[in-house]
Amino acid sequence: MRKIITLLLLIVVLFTSCSGDFKQKMPYEYSDDGTWEGIFLGFWHGMNENYVFWDVDKTDWDNVYRTYLPLFKDLGKYENDDEKNEKAARYFFDIIKGLSDGHLSVTLNLEDDIQGIKAFNISPGVIRLAKRNGTSDDQIFEKNYIDGSLINVIKYLPPEVMRENAYKILAYDFGFSFYDDSNNLKTVIKNHSDFINAEGKTILLYSSRYPIGTTVTRSWGNVTYYNTAEVIGSSGKVNNCFSSWTLMIVLKNTLKDATNPDGTHIYNTDIESIHFAGLSKAKGRNIPSDIVYTSFSDFFITGYVEDEKTKPGVYEYLSSFHDIKANPNAKGMIVDIRGNGGGYNLDREYLFGDIMKEKQLFGYQKTKTGDNRLDFSGLLPVYVYPEAENMSSVYNNTDATHLYNKPFAVLANCYSVSNAEMTVFLAKSMPKGCHIGSTTFGGQGTLGSTFLELNAGQFTVGKYISQVYTPFAQIVDINGVSHEGEGCVPDIEVEFNQSNFEQGIDNRLDKAFSWVDENSIK
Repeated sequence: MRKIITLLLLIVVLFTSCSGDFKQKMPYEYSDDGTWEGIFLGFWHGMNENYVFWDVDKTDWDNVYRTYLPLFKDLGKYENDDEKNEKAARYFFDIIKGLSDGHLSVTLNLEDDIQGIKAFNISPGVIRLAKRNGTSDDQIFEKNYIDGSLINVIKYLPPEVMRENAYKILAYDFGFSFYDDSNNLKTVIKNHSDFINAEGKTILLYSSRYPIGTTVTRSWGNVTYYNTAEVIGSSGKVNNCFSSWTLMIVLKNTLKDATNPDGTHIYNTDIESIHFAGLSKAKGRNIPSDIVYTSFSDFFITGYVEDEKTKPGVYEYLSSFHDIKANPNAKGMIVDIRGNGGGYNLDREYLFGDIMKEKQLFGYQKTKTGDNRLDFSGLLPVYVYPEAENMSSVYNNTDATHLYNKPFAVLANCYSVSNAEMTVFLAKSMPKGCHIGSTTFGGQGTLGSTFLELNAGQFTVGKYISQVYTPFAQIVDINGVSHEGEGCVPDIEVEFNQSNFEQGIDNRLDKAFSWVDENSIK
């Protein structure tokens, strides 16, 4: 009987000691007392339990606690006090600036006489990028703190950040024109929007294969092609570079804060996304012929497929892109993701799945399994699958897998991030893959969840820190190596020359074309 009582007591003790783990405070609960100490504790504990990079991040998080807790405690109550606000903002800036997570974005809300609440945003990825040019922490903080946003930090970023993206590449390299001299969307393009006084998205298709106004009936619906002169101007440069090409523009109509004098709402139409693909010919830029080239601003295809209104247009683009890849004369492929900020994971299947003969392992993912700092799962394989589901009819039952064993070059720059960096991982896993350009941004985690779902991810600290934007999973390359916070280093580095680029002389693109051409005969 004594043994039974002892055992029961032991169970009670164990249950009591474990139950505390299940009653840990939520990050926002620490700030209930309205003190800077509580706000700091909420952030520290939130990161301690939900951050997925502690096994690769070199930050001494315990030392952060020891160093900053007394500093925040000295600030006392959260209140409208300019001196306290700036000190608190600088403390958080110094804590966050060295964290590895490239996606991490922390929004600290500060009381302000003019704005009411001033949102101060801190991004270690942007800070690192600014420091590549030798900018000091003090310079970045000063510009960052002026209005709370990162807009003022742009002047410190490498020039390729603002210049080298899909829109500029298509304009300078291939003569496309989407905006007028005042940088407004061209009226002729804007007028194609299906929405005037409402919010919505419209797919516009242009192709070298179809004249103006061609309506094509497909199994997925009717689609219309517009006049190519609207986007290529008078030079016709793109036709000198590609024997066939296809372009998809996604217009987005959004409600603006302002209203008309009569009280009606004002809507704004602009380009949300752009995708281009073509098969090169030896003319114009003196580029080698028969190389598949694609440039796109983001990985938003999945969202357009899920929308019944935009689905027919995006399927038509994917079908045309596939036809270009299926050309048996194609020597290889260039994927230009310079300035691409990422998007949906499933886009990898839509864009590249048709060249895969079988599922392609390109990396591994691991997640948090508990609240302890180093509670991680094992490495879980991440694949690109041979085709997106039910796409055979869209691909017209033609085969593009011949490209798999041919040169596959990825062009990336310092602002290629997230799913764009996964494309670099993909290239490095393929038989003839190569990364050309510069070191990428260094933000490769998987987004989309909160700590309440998967022990990791986004959280808040009450009204004081309205968002801690951070991934719920970490992704490493096929060799198990993390590039978080550092970026992917190119196999062939080519410096960005802004002057040349704006004159249509693209050193990086030329190198990609020559590399594919040279390696296609080996």
